[in-house]
Amino acid sequence: MKMDLWSWISELPNSDEWSPDSTSDLTFQLASSSESLQLKARRKFSSNSDLLAITFYVSHAEKALWVSDTCQVNSEKPFFRY
Repeated sequence: MKMDLWSWISELPNSDEWSPDSTSDLTFQLASSSESLQLKARRKFSSNSDLLAITFYVSHAEKALWVSDTCQVNSEKPFFRY
């Protein structure tokens, strides 16, 4: 079953798909053709904090079309400001 976009975003803080590296990417396929349109989430842990920072990218043919501001999240209240 394919996940909808908001469910994918909501699951990011607790996803088992992240690599164990402190910085890694996950990709959601927005559209598929010969060159795909993707939403990428890049996570990074701060060395002085247990907060997770996620930056979103929309890319086409491996070129970034849009980059979000980095948002810090925690697993209790993901994507809510502090």
